[in-house]
Amino acid sequence: MMDCYWRSMVVDGKAPVGSFFLLGDTAVRSNPKFGRGCTWATVAAHRLADILVDTQDPQERVLRYERALESEFRADWRTMLGNDRSIRRQFEVAAGLRRPTLRDRLVAWLDARVNEALIVDTAVFRAVWSGYHGLTGMAAWARRPEVWLRMLRFVAFGPGPFRALLAELRSRPSRAEMFTARDGGSGGEGEEVPAKQERPRMRMHEGGSR
Repeated sequence: MMDCYWRSMVVDGKAPVGSFFLLGDTAVRSNPKFGRGCTWATVAAHRLADILVDTQDPQERVLRYERALESEFRADWRTMLGNDRSIRRQFEVAAGLRRPTLRDRLVAWLDARVNEALIVDTAVFRAVWSGYHGLTGMAAWARRPEVWLRMLRFVAFGPGPFRALLAELRSRPSRAEMFTARDGGSGGEGEEVPAKQERPRMRMHEGGSR
């Protein structure tokens, strides 16, 4: 799991150091796959610039900046953290590192239906990906009843013209089936995979090639 964190410059409602600010990954770090690093650093810098103009009080500057970070990023950061944890649990289940709970099975089922709805319904696609690209909150789509109604309709009545495409996706082999095919029917998921022979590589010296 990614080394995600949220650093606060305020302790017990006060800033131990006045006029000291953290920007970008020094303040908030998230999984790079979500593409928030540069965006959040830029937004935070603009918010900080406005605060520096509005007040000269060192304590007030830090407090207002902290509130700005909370308002702008905290909800999406928690969503990304939850997403990473869910993916980690799914990986552990697929790899046989843990037994799936009822919650794990429900989450996996719902995740599969959402992914299929993204293919079938353009409205669901726009709602989910608008959050992913930062145009709305990352979890904003999940609070829209019309999105859930569209997904319910998809589950109840099927994918329509996309039936063949989804059937192909659903027919892909499972992890266990791939291991069985790889091992010639032995089903040895825990067995080592023989190392591939690598081609010789050119050595690069410090200070450039020579």
